Amino acid sequence: SASFTFKKPDGTAQTNTLTSAVYQINPVLFDSVYTVGVKKVGYFVFNTFSSVFNESGATFTKQEIDSVFAKFETANINSLIVDLRYNGGGSVGTAEYLDSLIAPPSVKGKEMYHYIYNDKLTAKASEIGLDNKVLFNGGGSLQLDHVFFIGTGSTASASELTRNNLKPYMDVKLVGDTTNGKHVGFFTFNI
Repeated sequence: SASFTFKKPDGTAQTNTLTSAVYQINPVLFDSVYTVGVKKVGYFVFNTFSSVFNESGATFTKQEIDSVFAKFETANINSLIVDLRYNGGGSVGTAEYLDSLIAPPSVKGKEMYHYIYNDKLTAKASEIGLDNKVLFNGGGSLQLDHVFFIGTGSTASASELTRNNLKPYMDVKLVGDTTNGKHVGFFTFNI
């Protein structure tokens, strides 16, 4: 914990103590299934790409994503709308996980995306165990006709990666504004 003393406009002092705590960030702000004619459309607002796994295992984020997709599977949705309007990105692993739920089963073993390294990292890639291709481990159980992403200029990074990973394998549309254009990611490794 840490204590801070603040001087108020009237000259008096107030001390507040902040204590660390664990917070569960809910990445899914809203979800629903709509019936449009004879079609079922799943919709969810995905707020942040917080990690689906940590050193303790599956996270609250994974639980929330799994819950929403179980709801969509039960409803037998035909189309999906992923609202990423204010999503600035986050964990690439979460983008991969989300893509594996949205993509058709036929993507298994196909390239999801690949890294392009600078010349210095390319020279060391095999030495430090870097692979430049990431493959789909499998696709989801949904049989989607379309997936729509709602984006704005604030939609960036892992949000854009999620959409781009699916474009070669299914009908993907962007609705809204042009996204941020940060089509790069990063990863960590020990030196």
